[in-house]
Amino acid sequence: MTIFPHKFPLIVRALKARHDKLDILDTRKFTAHDRKLLQDLCNVFTPFKEATDYRQGQNIVTSSYVVPCVIGLKAALNNVHSRYNIGLVAVL
Repeated sequence: MTIFPHKFPLIVRALKARHDKLDILDTRKFTAHDRKLLQDLCNVFTPFKEATDYRQGQNIVTSSYVVPCVIGLKAALNNVHSRYNIGLVAVL
């Protein structure tokens, strides 16, 4: 998970890019299933990114933030409707 925060913005940008722009790249092409899978992963990991961004904006993370953060992440995951990564969501 340590590399993921650096990759997350790239995944989000790739999903927002037009298909024709991605098609000119000399790389493996995204299938419709790939795009749905990546979108699903973004939906799952967005709450974690938001919690990480908040924590990094603070000089000191106190224990008073940990409990609300965990409760917020649990609530966010309960509201995620994952089609392709349901096993991952259940584990988290």
